[in-house]
Amino acid sequence: MRTVIPFLLVLALSSIVWAQQTPTGTGQPVVHWEIMSNDAEALRSFYQSLFGWEPMVWEESPGYAVIPSIGAHYGIAGGIGQIENAEFPPYLTIHVEVTDLDDRVGLIPTLGGVVVVPPMPIEGVGRMALFTDPAGNMVGLLEPSEMMEVSDLAPSLHPVVHFELGTNDAAALRDFYASLLGWTYNIFEEHNYTEIGTSEDGIGGGIAELPAGVPPYVSVYVEVINLQTTLDAATALGATTVLPPMVVDEELSIAMFIDPQGFAVGLVVFYEE
Repeated sequence: MRTVIPFLLVLALSSIVWAQQTPTGTGQPVVHWEIMSNDAEALRSFYQSLFGWEPMVWEESPGYAVIPSIGAHYGIAGGIGQIENAEFPPYLTIHVEVTDLDDRVGLIPTLGGVVVVPPMPIEGVGRMALFTDPAGNMVGLLEPSEMMEVSDLAPSLHPVVHFELGTNDAAALRDFYASLLGWTYNIFEEHNYTEIGTSEDGIGGGIAELPAGVPPYVSVYVEVINLQTTLDAATALGATTVLPPMVVDEELSIAMFIDPQGFAVGLVVFYEE
């Protein structure tokens, strides 16, 4: 099992400021989330039971399934795949859409990141690469050719609406992604949180500055109707709550759990104005 986010994370999230579902900015968009697992079938079953996500096994790669986590008006699809190389660690990541993959990958080492998987073709999709940022977070780049359109997926009641990068040095991470992806920011120093501005083709996100000793992480947040009900259901399926329901402001509340394989996933409820 992966190393889970400890309870100290609550300190970093206790007063976060969130982007709305539709991000603002001109940076490269986050268009896909992904979990690569040592037991993908079990993880798909967990999320299908919890959120009703019906995995769509990819014909070109039976070990990978597209997850229809797109809402009626916002959110992004994802994927849960089986790791074929036993030496490669499991991970949860986000994929950022670019049109110049080779150029972006060439920049990564000069900015303090490490290329983990160089550009490679994905049949029926395009090309992708994986890297770790200066905090050690695994992140993907995607240069699409024939991406599945949102309209091809039935809207989900539980869309993925937000991404988050945890780090012990938010300033360094902001500089890295501004240079690599053109991301812009609203910085809330009093809350140790940075709102990330990307283009409207993806979802909004944030950078959480963590206390010393708390490991970096990548997470996504799923919109739900009731936080506690969802946490109870997740617990019954083998998950562990690490952030119980917490009111952020009059517009939203959040929670977070660790799934049975050690991946941190957030929950959010948006309130009607």
